[in-house]
Amino acid sequence: MRKSLFLLVVVALVLGTMIPAAVSAEDPKYTISMLTGTMDNPYWQIVTQWADKAAEMLGVNLVKLAVDVEGVATQQVSQVEDRVAQGDDAIVIAVQETKALIPAIEAANKAGIPVVAVDKAAEGGKFDSIIMTDNVVASYDGGKWVAEQIGGKGKVLVLEGVPGGQTATDRKTGALKALAEYPDIQVISLTGEWQTARAQSVVEDTLTANPDLAGIFASNDMMAIGAVTALAAANITIPVCGFDAIPAALEMTRDGRLGATVAQFPGKMGFLGVEYAVRVIEGQSVPATVNSGSLLVNKDNVLAFQAGLYGY
Repeated sequence: MRKSLFLLVVVALVLGTMIPAAVSAEDPKYTISMLTGTMDNPYWQIVTQWADKAAEMLGVNLVKLAVDVEGVATQQVSQVEDRVAQGDDAIVIAVQETKALIPAIEAANKAGIPVVAVDKAAEGGKFDSIIMTDNVVASYDGGKWVAEQIGGKGKVLVLEGVPGGQTATDRKTGALKALAEYPDIQVISLTGEWQTARAQSVVEDTLTANPDLAGIFASNDMMAIGAVTALAAANITIPVCGFDAIPAALEMTRDGRLGATVAQFPGKMGFLGVEYAVRVIEGQSVPATVNSGSLLVNKDNVLAFQAGLYGY
């Protein structure tokens, strides 16, 4: 009996040296950091949720860092510098300010750390892959929808993001391009700084100065929600289009409070960001750029979108 038990122990020990241990949360293959915008924005919550899925499937230790203020670079620069010092195997980043992050990205490049951009990239430094929406095309669709809803005439407020950021610039450019196709539309363009409360205040002031306001395009859903709140308080109903298709905006589109929102696919960005980072670490090729797609969501397709028929 003792001899049999001894043999079993020996066999187990031998097999243990021959069979590689499965990758677990305690024994990750790589450490990858993901740097995003503020976590009070559901958009970034979706990005990180899908990044977590990829990390779990690929055996990655994912370090998630957010900024406290959207569109401000200082904190994110420090985060990149810290992750470079920590020696991460790769960095996945949604760049908060396209010029200010250049030196930090270059520092990661110099350290030999792969960098994958999701949602937005810096204007310099090397990115192994950039996974993002074509914001000009997507916001053009939103601006076009607003123009059509008001019959191609009247005043339209464009709520911009924080000036200077590439995303804010591209979304403003696309919306203005669409609205410029209608000579009887007068554009008012003001920043809502990506924030709900700020956008609400801007819309309130705009309505005071322009009680004949005909429509609103908001460069993100957080600002669109602020716009809808201001309109409801003034008992005014005009078409409003947001951008991002966050859950709250989809519910508002479904019940008619919000006319439309331009959907991105943040889950796709988060998942592919981590997957591509692993591929680069392992010496595999990845696409230099990926258009993650967009879709105008309104009352006609919001249910299907919520059901997941259009992907993640």
